Amino acid sequence: MKFSVSCRPSRRDFLRGFAALGACGLVSRGNSTAQAPAGHRIDVHQHYSSPAYFELLTRKNAITVNQFRNYTPARNIEEMDKAGVATAMLSPTAPAVWFGDVAEARTAARELNEYAAGKMAGDYKGRFGVFATLPMPDVEGTLREIEYAYDTLKVDGVAFLTSYDNKWLGDKTFDPIFDELNRRNAVVYTHPLEAACCRNPLTGVSAQTLEYPTDTTRITGGTLVSIAQRFLGNQVTAEGLSKPPEANSRLHHVRRFYYDTAGSATRYSYSH
Repeated sequence: MKFSVSCRPSRRDFLRGFAALGACGLVSRGNSTAQAPAGHRIDVHQHYSSPAYFELLTRKNAITVNQFRNYTPARNIEEMDKAGVATAMLSPTAPAVWFGDVAEARTAARELNEYAAGKMAGDYKGRFGVFATLPMPDVEGTLREIEYAYDTLKVDGVAFLTSYDNKWLGDKTFDPIFDELNRRNAVVYTHPLEAACCRNPLTGVSAQTLEYPTDTTRITGGTLVSIAQRFLGNQVTAEGLSKPPEANSRLHHVRRFYYDTAGSATRYSYSH
């Protein structure tokens, strides 16, 4: 997804509010070697690969390996310039680094984060921001990587997949991770995948076509809007919705959140 901005906000301000008021300067980590043109776009959904990560994807025969063939940061910059993208926020795509081996995931996450912070955000000042890769669902390893990513690499946020081995991000086992991210007031980015529960539900239909958006609704609440009446009952009536909900009622808690009810991949989904 891409957002046009009328000024050049800091990545952190942009991510926290998707807007920044007044005169702004794009965050830079030093003197720029590849300055972005003024008044263009920040792309918050851009994936990348290091050479070591590409080797891992190749060994695992991962579904996304082909998109990173011949990938280089310089080639990425060329494509960004063609599209008028000033800054790209880097994040891993599915399957990220989890292939069932804790040590492997920890090593791969650290290598990817150092590559993104050094070879990309470091070498191309102002052109890349970093959403740190995490060795999820390994809680201990993820907490260590959050500490390193923020305190040493100075990343802009963290990246999750929507689910890991039939555990979604709301699973209680992940509470220590989100407690730490809340403590840091962190920006959290999520990317869908084909959940372990629901692989290949329709022969011939790709995971990106069906299960990626479906897994998105499982963690963003998009499905809940359509089925709210099933557990809110008569609170979902014209009369019930026209007045403030009772304190601590189900409707009260449902109204505390924002729900993603449309993707942004086509003009049809956000024009209605």
